[in-house]
Amino acid sequence: MFENAPDNWMERRDYPDLPDEAEHALRAAAIHWEEPQTAQDYLEKARSIAPDHLQVHIATYKFLFYSHQYVEAAKTAQTCIELILLKRQIHKPMLELTPEDAPFDTFDPEVRFLMNCIMAYGYCLLRQGDMDGGKTVLDMLAKLDCAKQTSVLNLIDIVDNGPIED
Repeated sequence: MFENAPDNWMERRDYPDLPDEAEHALRAAAIHWEEPQTAQDYLEKARSIAPDHLQVHIATYKFLFYSHQYVEAAKTAQTCIELILLKRQIHKPMLELTPEDAPFDTFDPEVRFLMNCIMAYGYCLLRQGDMDGGKTVLDMLAKLDCAKQTSVLNLIDIVDNGPIED
């Protein structure tokens, strides 16, 4: 998987606010993707070093999602949502968000990331078979995403009507 990676890939620093040891653990988890327990151990190490760093949670979410661990992926997406809401000083549950709570109609990267986390959470609920819960989350996101920066409307259409047959 990483045969074309630069020689210094493990030593590179892409996240200056993330402790070196945590970033190294994230890279080691990526290298050990095909060894799930080893990858999870490295992700846990990164979380123990930097428990509130979004990059650690993003890497964890990706691993869980792509290894089809949707229950845990949903929890991790929820953690990302909570961290962003806390950072933006929005003190309400995700499902109570309104367009007035943040500049959802702008290209603010943090707000766009929040919307993508909400969509990821809703999608993970759908993948678990919680169609009502997932649809509730996606419908709420559609109200926030007035600038249509996510593909939530496409996902809602698939939930409502089923996939398009070829």
